[in-house]
Amino acid sequence: MPLRIDTVFAALQIVPAVIALVQVGDRTTKLLAGALIAVAAWLGLRRELHFLSNATSDTLYQILAVAGATLAVVLAVRLKERIGGTLIITGAALLAAHALGLLGD
Repeated sequence: MPLRIDTVFAALQIVPAVIALVQVGDRTTKLLAGALIAVAAWLGLRRELHFLSNATSDTLYQILAVAGATLAVVLAVRLKERIGGTLIITGAALLAAHALGLLGD
């Protein structure tokens, strides 16, 4: 089974966010990274896991994607590692654009 594009965009956020979670010492940055990991995992696995699919309407999917993009920008500003921040913002922006219907399925 091929990977869905929203799963790939979520992974593009989760991997650098996990690295940031491990490397940073600031509690606020760790909280932001953890929240972003949770939101991105929810959005990325929404179509793969049946209970997430049932619990997430299209409107909630769009709201979570935009909230995740906002979290991504705030987290990227707080990170010292700019490459990870760039990957996080790119994944979040693409996932939000996909959720809002700006990209194809």
